[in-house]
Amino acid sequence: MRPYVVEILNQQFGTTVFVYLVPNYTIMLSIAMIVSTIYAARRAKQTGLGAEHIYGLALWGLPAALLGARLLHALYASRAYSGGVLAFLDPLQGDSVGYGGYIAGVTVAILYLYHKRLEVWRYADVVAPAIGLGIFFGRLGCFLDGDDFGAISDSLLAVQFPAGSPASQSHFEMGLLPNAATPSLPVHPVQLYLAMNGLVLSAVAAAWSRRARITAPGEAFCLFWLFYACTRFLLEFFRGDVSRGFIGPLSTSQAISTPIAVVAAMVFWQRYKNRTSIISRLDAKFQ
Repeated sequence: MRPYVVEILNQQFGTTVFVYLVPNYTIMLSIAMIVSTIYAARRAKQTGLGAEHIYGLALWGLPAALLGARLLHALYASRAYSGGVLAFLDPLQGDSVGYGGYIAGVTVAILYLYHKRLEVWRYADVVAPAIGLGIFFGRLGCFLDGDDFGAISDSLLAVQFPAGSPASQSHFEMGLLPNAATPSLPVHPVQLYLAMNGLVLSAVAAAWSRRARITAPGEAFCLFWLFYACTRFLLEFFRGDVSRGFIGPLSTSQAISTPIAVVAAMVFWQRYKNRTSIISRLDAKFQ
């Protein structure tokens, strides 16, 4: 999709500069990490927490997220890494699974907070909106890269990916295109759906965490993952890339979304139900 976007913009403005201005997936992922880290650090300062610990979380959590995303893909698509460890570490080979990154990144972040003896739930609430912001930029990168494409659709929102894109190759292999040099059939721009979902959930988590005087720490974090798991489960029905893997009738992400939604709902309810006593203990602690 990126070459297609570059071509349209260059023709529209009569220039070739957009080949340098339209980013690829790697650049969008880098932007996602930088912007989300700076945003979380700013939120930490606003809530009286140490911004330096946000950078510590990023230093340990982001590399763990990258490795976790690659590892989960390797677990069900090991043939893509026939070159061994070097192939696994090569960013130009194989693929990544978002949930693997989220799980690994959050796990390492929690361990970091425990190691530093910091307030895990308060930092979790600060970071939750930043995760949604990172998802927004990362999924825009997926759209430009053309992967994680949607199911065939006649919707007004449908888009066509250029010849040679993952969508075009998949449709050709399915016998839906006459040759491999043909653009894909119209598909749902599911990457943009996922991007907007991340942005909306970021706003929801930020708004919820602003009610800190009447909510228990951790509510915003749990609410974010509850809504993310539910919406991700539904948005998977708009996906058309069979390479994402399946566990029975569910895609890999749907299978992971189910227990995450259950756990997030249970913990949220526990925090919500006991918010009065939790807030009282915190007030006594900081008096």
